[in-house]
Amino acid sequence: MPPGDIILGADEAGMLLIDQSAVWSVNGQFYAKGGDWLAKNLEKEFEEWVKRDRNSPTVVIWDVENEMLRFNFELHLPWISKLRGFVENFDKTRPLNYSGAGWFSDDQDMVSIHMQDHYTRIMNDWMAKGDKPLIMGEFWIGGRADQRLPNAPEFSSVNQRYLEEAKMYEENILEMRYKGVSGMMPFRISLLSLFSKPHSNDAYEFSPPNKLEVGKKPEAVLQKIKHALQPVSTFFWPRQDYMDAEGLFRRELVLCNDGEDEADLELSWQWENQKPTTKSWTLKPAEQRKIIVEDKAPANGGKIIAVARKNGKIVSSDTLMIAPIHPSKEKITKTIQVYKDEKLAELLVKSGFKAISNDAIPTVKDQVIWVIPEHANNRELFAIKNHILDYLNTGGVLLSLKQDQAPTWFPIKFQFWSAYLPHLHTYEKMGWKGLNKDLRFSKYATILAPTHPVFSGIENKALQGWDPVDGRVSDDVLVRPSNVNKYEQGNWIPLASGNIREHVSLAEISYGKGMLLACQLNVIENLENPQANRLFNDMLQYLSNRKPQVFNGKVAIGGNLNAMDVAKLTGASETDFEEIIPENQAVMLAFEGTSTDVIKDWANKGGKVIVLSDEVSKTFEGIGINSDKETNYVATKINNHPLLNGVSSANFSNQSKVINGYFTEIPKQAKVLLQGFVSESDFWKVAEAGPVMVGVPYGKGEIILSTLKIDTKATAAAREFLGLLLTNAGVKIPYIEATTDAIAIKKTVPIKINGQLDEWLEAMEDRLVSQYIHAQPVYLTSESRVEGPTAFDLNLSAINYFMWDDHALYLAGVVFSETKNVSLI
Repeated sequence: MPPGDIILGADEAGMLLIDQSAVWSVNGQFYAKGGDWLAKNLEKEFEEWVKRDRNSPTVVIWDVENEMLRFNFELHLPWISKLRGFVENFDKTRPLNYSGAGWFSDDQDMVSIHMQDHYTRIMNDWMAKGDKPLIMGEFWIGGRADQRLPNAPEFSSVNQRYLEEAKMYEENILEMRYKGVSGMMPFRISLLSLFSKPHSNDAYEFSPPNKLEVGKKPEAVLQKIKHALQPVSTFFWPRQDYMDAEGLFRRELVLCNDGEDEADLELSWQWENQKPTTKSWTLKPAEQRKIIVEDKAPANGGKIIAVARKNGKIVSSDTLMIAPIHPSKEKITKTIQVYKDEKLAELLVKSGFKAISNDAIPTVKDQVIWVIPEHANNRELFAIKNHILDYLNTGGVLLSLKQDQAPTWFPIKFQFWSAYLPHLHTYEKMGWKGLNKDLRFSKYATILAPTHPVFSGIENKALQGWDPVDGRVSDDVLVRPSNVNKYEQGNWIPLASGNIREHVSLAEISYGKGMLLACQLNVIENLENPQANRLFNDMLQYLSNRKPQVFNGKVAIGGNLNAMDVAKLTGASETDFEEIIPENQAVMLAFEGTSTDVIKDWANKGGKVIVLSDEVSKTFEGIGINSDKETNYVATKINNHPLLNGVSSANFSNQSKVINGYFTEIPKQAKVLLQGFVSESDFWKVAEAGPVMVGVPYGKGEIILSTLKIDTKATAAAREFLGLLLTNAGVKIPYIEATTDAIAIKKTVPIKINGQLDEWLEAMEDRLVSQYIHAQPVYLTSESRVEGPTAFDLNLSAINYFMWDDHALYLAGVVFSETKNVSLI
């Protein structure tokens, strides 16, 4: 609860407050054991609290608890229910709030929601069914535990990092105002709007770190926060930054008056340098106007601007930068062969494609694009995995649409991120049941290889705003293996990410002479969206035009690592690093110990050199480096390069341990490719450092200098980065076929059947077998799912153990569920 001085200060300033008690979920374990003594003490505390503040005109709402009902609802409801009476014994003039409790009682005065990534379904349900005021409290741009932004942009400066966060807050708050919610409490927003942040230029230009304007406030950040929160505001909705080039631009334009007084307002909108359209209204407090803006956009797109004026003075404005997306003009001549999905084949035929559906496995001679439909049977496809790989190996092309789990029939084992969450009791009264994908999904998928043919018709930096209801572009996605410290060898490239950096929503997997595009994006249900439609057409066009080919590139190795070392790190053949000449842009990887003369000679003859050593890089003219092996550095890719397709900030988290400092001085002609930041929490809190990779033209070729260091002890993330470099250079990296893990079932002494697992988990003496022995665990997680929807691991998973003796085979385990964890023997 706030100190009394806060209440007095608010009285003097004329501020209205929600007065919250000290009951907080962080102390939940103590409250649960408090019993009658807790209730008696709370009753006394609430009496003092309410009597102290009830005569304050500042206090408009009593907030009796924070997130106690959000967690362990049934445990805490009995004593939390008494808190209303504790307040109303001394004041019945104000409504009561239960922070974060959601919908829990027909008698509650208002509804408070806390901490979700997305709120669209919640607000839509409230608009359709709710009869209480809705407060969007404690919403974050990225959950506290995730420490992230929900769009994973490749930002180039600290200022741009905060600008992206402000953009996310702006969009979420404007959506809440669009839906007409009663209140909101955006967390962390004060860090953006009230404090100074180090910053550099939005469009990245190298500045030595000691010359950064550390004390200057980022005005663009303040503008976005002000636009979201100011009482009178105008904005376009939805906020996609693209449109169908052959259609009309269509958005709603909203004008809100959330001030305390009636206002005479003028609203105008126009394409930049064109004549504006103007309308005027008188809006009462809490009133808004929505109009449809439907107009022909300039041929090349551009800025559309809305301006709100009060008494002739501009009080709010909004600008969208719109890129036109032209429908593909190239016709796809090949037949699309869909695996056992008549409805999808019919949809494709209606969309103008030649499509059939059957259960046949095509051959390269059939000249088809094979499509595995959404939600395919993973077990069935795994059973024909060898046939699928044979088809790819001989030059076949395959498009895999959105799957419900990591496809075990792929040549590579991706990790899997399911958007499923168990429904919370807080939403049951709105009809939520079972699992849902409505609280965490991706509205944005950053494009990681913008020059790739599948993005040929898309100028935007990200795929965004597809679904007409909530804007999602994906929900269930693949995950980079390095995220769980695994290296999966093979020629594969992430093409687009998701709302978390390690997400892979679109990937290219080369196998033999063939190609597999793994697309977890929600393209099929959004073919009416111009961006989704163009991407789908470009993917098919790319596969249709692709000729069977093999990876046969070679890369030179310099420095302390040799061909055997690089082969061990990546899985490539040692012979791919031998007998190479620099002509025709051949690539050299220069590790620590490579001489400057060797590097210059290679580039001068037309080759490309990637220097993977801060010590080697600092030997070049015009270079200054702050070498630092102790500080945690992260990095983002801010300019594309053919050798960096698929590379992103996901390769350079704190766990990668690959960055040894940053550049403090670079040549004028250098182009920054990777920008470095200092961080102890990955990309949640970052401080400006400097570039960590730059490209410099040299002679007929190019030298790419970096402060990265890769050696024989490289982490999975560093190995994955190295594998991407080799893949982009055309070097073949064979896949390793997944094998089933063998579980050793060991012999033991007699075991007590008592529901306890102590004997199974602790070392126990059995001299007839070995001196000490314990059971080997068998994990059953969402990754092991056979069919049906994926359950969150904390909602349903298990650890099992097997043992045996001369009398029996013993099975024991622990089953984890949302409600109770159970030990079984």
